[in-house]
Amino acid sequence: MPMIDRAAKYMLDSEEFCQNKNGVWVVWGNNVEPITIDEYIDNYKKELSHVFSKRMISSMPVQENGGCKLVTIGLLSGSIYSYGSCRGTDISFKCNNWSIESIENNVITLKNTAFYVGNPDVGAKVHFKGSTLINEENNKEYILQDEDHIEKYSYTLVFEDGQWKFDSFSLWY
Repeated sequence: MPMIDRAAKYMLDSEEFCQNKNGVWVVWGNNVEPITIDEYIDNYKKELSHVFSKRMISSMPVQENGGCKLVTIGLLSGSIYSYGSCRGTDISFKCNNWSIESIENNVITLKNTAFYVGNPDVGAKVHFKGSTLINEENNKEYILQDEDHIEKYSYTLVFEDGQWKFDSFSLWY
C-alpha cells in the first residue's frame, strides 16, 4: 500500500478506552484478552513509526470522550472529523492532484490540490491533468460551478531512521 494511503488509513483509525471494574483503562467493548491503554499506545506508536515522524507521533494527543479516552493520530489532522465515521466519507470529494513543492536537506514538501463538487448527486466527472481540472465529457478545462471548490493541503516529509516519513499530514476527504 502506498505511503500516502497508509497515512490516510492511520488518520481514520481510532481506539476507545474505558476503565474496567479494577480501574484499568482497557479497550471499550473488548471481549478478548484486554489490552491496557499504555500497551496499546506503545504498539500503536511502533506501527505509526513506519509512516510518521517521531515528532508527529510524540505530539499525538489522547482525547477525553464521554468518560472514555480516544487514541488516534487522526486528532492531529486539524479536523474534529478526522476519526470515526465522519472524516473519510466526504462524498463531495471527487479527485486530487499531488505535486512536489520543494526538496531541501532531508525535507520534502508536497502539495495536494483537492476538488470538491457542490452537488454530489449531480457531480461533475473530472480529473486533474497536471494542475488543470479537466471535464471528462468534453475533455476541456472544467469551470467551477457556484458551490464547487478546490482546497490545497501541504505535507512535510522528513528523512528519519533511513526512510521518508510524514511530519505533517491532513485528510483531504
